[in-house]
Amino acid sequence: MIKTILKQIGASKRANTWIFIQLLVIFIATWLVLDPVYTILYQESMFDRGFDPERLYVLQVKNIGGSQEEETRLEPLDDGVEDYDAMKDFNTLLALVKSYPEIIAVSPQTNVYVYSGAMYNGGFMNSADTTKQSQAQMFFCYKGTDFFKTFRFRDARTGRYDFLDSVPYVPNGAFITQTMEEMLFGKGKGIGKEFSNNYWLLRDKTYKVMGVLENVKVKSYMQSPPMVIFVEDIYAQTDDPDDSFTVCLEEDDCNILFRISDQANETLFLEKFKKELFPRLVAGNIYVSDIVSMQALYKKDRDYANIPTTLTIQSTLAVFFLINITLAVFATFWLRIRKRRGDIGIMVALGATKKGIKRYFLTESLCLFALSAVVGIIVLIQIVYFKGLYTLGYVSKAEKATAAYLQGWPINNHAAHFIIVTLITIIIIGITVLLATWLPASRAAKIHPAQALKDE
Repeated sequence: MIKTILKQIGASKRANTWIFIQLLVIFIATWLVLDPVYTILYQESMFDRGFDPERLYVLQVKNIGGSQEEETRLEPLDDGVEDYDAMKDFNTLLALVKSYPEIIAVSPQTNVYVYSGAMYNGGFMNSADTTKQSQAQMFFCYKGTDFFKTFRFRDARTGRYDFLDSVPYVPNGAFITQTMEEMLFGKGKGIGKEFSNNYWLLRDKTYKVMGVLENVKVKSYMQSPPMVIFVEDIYAQTDDPDDSFTVCLEEDDCNILFRISDQANETLFLEKFKKELFPRLVAGNIYVSDIVSMQALYKKDRDYANIPTTLTIQSTLAVFFLINITLAVFATFWLRIRKRRGDIGIMVALGATKKGIKRYFLTESLCLFALSAVVGIIVLIQIVYFKGLYTLGYVSKAEKATAAYLQGWPINNHAAHFIIVTLITIIIIGITVLLATWLPASRAAKIHPAQALKDE
């Protein structure tokens, strides 16, 4: 049957060439429209966030006081060191937030945290084997706070978050994520090991791994990059490079993050909090200017990267193409089958069944589509070779390193990525071609052979 159909296709070159070109253009256009949709949806839904953004809020702290050197420094909390008024004022705000009912965890933060839009990126290497290196996003937590309980970053071994804040501190201690552990030390081999910055000026300073976390999405729309969380004292930024990453009360640089109880009614809590506590969050020159939910920051992060706009445009284009493709394919095959009513009459007269006629035309249509798909794939390979697959615009070395390292994920493996989008395209257009052929073929198969031959 296939051989007969191929001969029939060859015998009607002019008509079939037009259909072939139409299907070829449709196949390529559909693939190019679906690729961005697949990429965005995959990266947003398939990678675990690695923390719990629900019921998590950010208090933005402002300072209207004196200079950084005079009044607004946050000196170390060690005994014997003078506490400036700003530090006391800041601790007053922390205490007020911690004591408020239904708040279960509180953590001071700089302006660098997940979904904040501000990122530090650096390169690191295994201190014992400098050939093992990793780019990583850098975050900072502070001794004596509820950092892990607040974010609910999870321990890679147990999946728990509730004991990490009490892990015994070691000098220059840090937590790293699973991907960073694998890249520097090997899976399950990171705790207690040492690593250093691969920038030659800082290689003398080493850090010890206190724990390993599950991977974390630091941006709403990106994959989970290697990440390191340094454990620090709370003190002011100075000219000393060793003190460069700290909480300080500068404009937009200090925040208090808190989490509310899972049993609390979130809407009622916020109404009560804004009415009762928010106006009281003022101490000296330090005050809280705003409260923002982590979910709002997630939305802001997506909006900043134009993800909703891109997804809407690409999805609209995809729907538009599919509707027009469906109409074009239906019209083409309807007209094609109608012009061959004489052939259908002859087939019925020679004993062909209705099922056999429909099967014949369905197979013929699929053969034409298969030929156009093969050529379309060859063309797309050339386009992808020169243009590349769609990405969300990796901007940091850590993001690029993640995509290069996590080749097990289809989105990062170019061959797998291309094959998946191609299969989706084949399925969508294939179903459209089958429906576009089946409906007119079913109707044509019901015609009496005498009537079909008369019309011919």
